[in-house]
Amino acid sequence: MTEPLELSAEAPRTSTWPNVKVARAGQHFSGLQSRVGLWMATDPFRAEAAISDDRLRWTLRLRVDSPPPVEEWGTYMGDCIHNLRSALDAAVWDFATSEGKSPASPTLIGFPIATKAGDWKDAASRKLDGVPAEVIERIRLIQPFQRPTAEQAGDLLALLQRLDNDDKHRSRIVALLEWQKMDHEFSVEFASDQAAERNVPPDTTINVPAFDDGALLVEHRTVDPIAKVKGGFQFGARLAIDTPLGPQPLLETLGALINYVQLVLAVVYGQAVSTDDGAPGAAEA
Repeated sequence: MTEPLELSAEAPRTSTWPNVKVARAGQHFSGLQSRVGLWMATDPFRAEAAISDDRLRWTLRLRVDSPPPVEEWGTYMGDCIHNLRSALDAAVWDFATSEGKSPASPTLIGFPIATKAGDWKDAASRKLDGVPAEVIERIRLIQPFQRPTAEQAGDLLALLQRLDNDDKHRSRIVALLEWQKMDHEFSVEFASDQAAERNVPPDTTINVPAFDDGALLVEHRTVDPIAKVKGGFQFGARLAIDTPLGPQPLLETLGALINYVQLVLAVVYGQAVSTDDGAPGAAEA
């Protein structure tokens, strides 16, 4: 969060459904965390060194003993996102139908998310029929377009909308694997000091490959036969999700979306107000 908030009990909720949807999103998130943890516990990656038959080259390759189940993870991610988006729509429906009201076009009722100021008026007129004016104003104040231009790409409501649309209309939300670090310390031994001198400086190529079994990590070429290679290699990876700001940490981003939707609901129901100017929060670059 970037601005302090004050909580109140100004507008009690007439429906628990928005909270139920957020809770369901949390269950999917917990399921994803558990499955990611189980996969990581298998120690899925290792490095394998080999010297060529002519002993003039040695390589280090990535071995993937347990491929990441990204399709399964994608279902958890999509279900989490859809429930969060539905929670916002359910809150608007709560207001639009309170006190026995019936919207003229009930299928259009929903929580508008506008990234451009020029889109707000039309979106509000279509989606917020029957919603009290003070609630419409609270929804307007937390729209992505209210942020400074430099911050709009990181707005969490805009990200939620994009992920929801991507998963529904295009393809599943995909978990990405990204390299975090790659450290190595190897020494090559030759039959004589003269041979060692002829191979200085070392002719080595280091790759940052995709996480594919057999991917080449390190290749070292020599002009004299290699007697022995010794050393170590350390690498780390993280799970990420694609966003307008580029890949972001997967679990941290989903957790931030859950927290943010809870805050947005509190604002919409008049139970949280910003004590500073601007929208409640944004994603980190």
